[in-house]
Amino acid sequence: MKIFLASSHNTVLVLESDVLVSSPQWVDMLKNVVDELKTLEGWRKSITFCGNGCGLTPSAESARGKYLYEMNASKCCDSMIWQRESIEEITKHMFPIVAPIDVWLTHCWFRPHSDVHKAYWIQPTIFEQGSQNGKYASNVQ
Repeated sequence: MKIFLASSHNTVLVLESDVLVSSPQWVDMLKNVVDELKTLEGWRKSITFCGNGCGLTPSAESARGKYLYEMNASKCCDSMIWQRESIEEITKHMFPIVAPIDVWLTHCWFRPHSDVHKAYWIQPTIFEQGSQNGKYASNVQ
């Protein structure tokens, strides 16, 4: 987060080291997701979760477009689209880190601040976590 904030970028795609691309058209899919995101009010105060996240799927009533679902909770943090305004606010409140980032984001950020800060999940997903689907060994016991 600190490296992102030190950059001149306003949006960044963050991928864990064991992320796999789940579609050969992932670049076009990602562009479509970002284009749709920019049509939503307050999108600059959002994080978009792009992976399959333990197989969790969004509820149909949370749809905000063709790809985006407003879920008010984080998903697995294997792949995310960050917006500068959101990360600036998050970093003011999350250090020192007292919980895994996905738990902290859900319980300490999105749920209490859902009137301003949004969590979007995409469907269909673009990425999958290699240690989750068995492609890579996990160090988590």
